[in-house]
Amino acid sequence: MYVIMGATGNIGSKLANILLDKREKVKVIGRSAEQLKPFVDRGAATAVGEVSNVGFLTHDQNPSNEGALHPSHPLS
Repeated sequence: MYVIMGATGNIGSKLANILLDKREKVKVIGRSAEQLKPFVDRGAATAVGEVSNVGFLTHDQNPSNEGALHPSHPLS
């Protein structure tokens, strides 16, 4: 499964759509369930929360065994 942080952004959304087109298993992470809905409609799993929240990232987030996309900017 590919886990994509920032899936509603410019790069993350393109990557998620490419992987979903290839019928890969994808989990998208974002701050808004509403904005992640198009990926859910295409079969992606989701996690809604803030990537700056360590508890969110470590609780119930299965590690990816293939790859992950991280935000291109540092968290503040």
